Amino acid sequence: MKTIIFGKRSFLTSELKKNLKNTSIYSIEEFIRNKEINNLKKKEVNIIINSFFPIFRLKNNYDLSEFYKKSIQDLIDLLNVIKSFSINSLIYSSSAAVYSYFSKKNIIDIKKKNYALSKLICENLITEFSENKKINYVIARIFNMYGYGDNFSIISKIIKSYKSNHILNLANKGMSIRDFIHVGNVAKTYKSLQSSNFSGVIDIGIGNGYKISDIVNKLGRNNFKIRNYKIEEEEISIARKFPNIFSQISNKNYLENYLKKELKIKKSIVFSKFQPTNQNNNSNTLKGTIIYGAGNAGKQLFDILCKENNEAVFCFVDDNKKLNGKLCRNKKILSFNQLVKLSQQYHIPNIIIAIPSIKRQILIKLIDKLNPLALNINFLSLKKITNDKIYLSDIINGNLINFLGRKISVIDKKLLNNLNNKVILITGAGGSIGSELCKQLSKLKVKKIIALDNSELNFYNIQKNDYINNKIKLVLGNILDKKLIKFLDQKYKIDIIFHAAAYKHVNILEDNIYQAVENNIFGTLNLLETFKEKKKEFILISTDKAANPRNNLGFTKRISEIIAQNYSSKLKINIVRFGNVFGSQGSAINLFIDQINYGGPVTITNKNVKRYFMSINEACNLVIQSSQLKENSKIFILKMGNQIKLIDIIKKLINYKKIKDPSSKINIKEIGIKKSEKIRETLSLSNKFFKTSHPDILIADEPRYSSSEIKNFISELLVCFNKIDDKKIKLCLTKFLKKEI
Repeated sequence: MKTIIFGKRSFLTSELKKNLKNTSIYSIEEFIRNKEINNLKKKEVNIIINSFFPIFRLKNNYDLSEFYKKSIQDLIDLLNVIKSFSINSLIYSSSAAVYSYFSKKNIIDIKKKNYALSKLICENLITEFSENKKINYVIARIFNMYGYGDNFSIISKIIKSYKSNHILNLANKGMSIRDFIHVGNVAKTYKSLQSSNFSGVIDIGIGNGYKISDIVNKLGRNNFKIRNYKIEEEEISIARKFPNIFSQISNKNYLENYLKKELKIKKSIVFSKFQPTNQNNNSNTLKGTIIYGAGNAGKQLFDILCKENNEAVFCFVDDNKKLNGKLCRNKKILSFNQLVKLSQQYHIPNIIIAIPSIKRQILIKLIDKLNPLALNINFLSLKKITNDKIYLSDIINGNLINFLGRKISVIDKKLLNNLNNKVILITGAGGSIGSELCKQLSKLKVKKIIALDNSELNFYNIQKNDYINNKIKLVLGNILDKKLIKFLDQKYKIDIIFHAAAYKHVNILEDNIYQAVENNIFGTLNLLETFKEKKKEFILISTDKAANPRNNLGFTKRISEIIAQNYSSKLKINIVRFGNVFGSQGSAINLFIDQINYGGPVTITNKNVKRYFMSINEACNLVIQSSQLKENSKIFILKMGNQIKLIDIIKKLINYKKIKDPSSKINIKEIGIKKSEKIRETLSLSNKFFKTSHPDILIADEPRYSSSEIKNFISELLVCFNKIDDKKIKLCLTKFLKKEI
């Protein structure tokens, strides 16, 4: 059977060619253009995908757009082409780097974190593609690969330093422990996988770890010029997930023999070997899935899985000690500790987490705990089959008026006609506001929508929306990337910019003022500078936190408003300021719902706290309409009625929960207000408002600043910013806004 390998420059590809018969090797771009594709459609083929942006190119000046194209977009394009092929098996070469994304350690290097997240996204794309086509697939998480043709691994650098006296850079004095596997063994494993029936995620490694400093010491430390540097990284990275369909690579001193041959060492060398404490070497595999969560959702998932196969579920696991040892649907309910012991005796093929109400942070920690225990960990959203939980969509679709206590704003369709045949750029297009703007504008007669977002996860999620069509161009990129913004304008001739990109979570930004300034102030400034000569329309989406600011979010958004108004002679500038969006990403409403579904208590900082609220749909409707008002350089305030006590919203949510589950008892806990938090919000410092042609849109009378004041402030801020001095940055912001604070 023919094997098609994608990734011409991969040294794994070269080794695979030696081990596999009847292979063809392509780059993805070359393959898509190849006229022979139609001939291949008629034959059954094996697919191996090695193509990805090389990690060694992740330097300070790497091209972000090229990274995302080579990492994700090329794979999407390839899957669209081969979806009509007859595929026997598909192997995707992933990386052990994905484990760093879920690490408890703080991975400082954002480029490596982006790399790990990109790999995870590609794994999801492969899984979805393969399961839809019902074909066997393998996601191979390769650990530290070395061998002939390798110019990147620490092993190749050790060899180079030993032979030519080059400096050997060692992170953290070489104390890290790594699983090293020869490229030849990887190729042999791939060959074995092609003829197996295994499908899922595996680790490609030998299951033993080597300490890098031990390798250097055994080779003779005096043979190297060593330069030590510190970096936040995983201390131990060893392969754990070995399925029973091929023999685990035996420990035959591959690394010692390879280095002896390469370095022409005659004496015997033996490196110390480390094993993970929860190494799973058993060949027995459990039959059936394990469901984590023996509640209502877990029971209903069991009924679905076992509808046609009574052995589809092996057992349940639950953290409730009262349930441990009991039966659920005639299956045992284990504790987590019992699950660990089970994993030491058997291979566990699959665990499904059936806890719909689980919070994201807790979910990530749980996945991290379960990862070493099973070959696959899945989280299934069970909203459609559970009936005792409350969901944000239920409230938004049917009960929002009850929560807001007012009528929803009416759309003036006449204003929307001005958007016909316009090319629109939306920054922050993957966020709550940005994605809703994409959705609403896609229904109008606009010419093109350029949806820009710097989050790969947001980019991946937005692709799945049913409103995405040929009218919307999704672009992965950052508002700080001047070259990209200029390129987009030159290519698409942008008419209107809706600037929704911003860091906006108050508590997070209190500890990250540098990032808040970089994104919210300098990101806005970069956009204004890029478009200033083009006479375009620029709509800045702001927040009520900018009025009489008390925190870093308020400071940075107010200053972005002031800077934007200063460009009104060159651009049609309008600023839209509104309060909390009901149920937006990271909002308090989502937290309250999670806490209620989890059994409480619901936490509130102070029972007197009040806030303005709008729905996402209403907010974006008014943003779009504000953009088409005749006024220039104004701050628009959206009418949101009276402020609502958070405690009243919590009580309504609890009552809504009781309708679904009368036995529920949820407590409310007051935890104390923070320094950066207001008891109630204001919409304007002056509290003076003027009418517009739209009944629900007002103009605020806010202080104005001269060009010289703004110029001097930016110069002073840049000095503090470049020194990464948080205290001086904060002082600079408060000094500039002293008459408003």
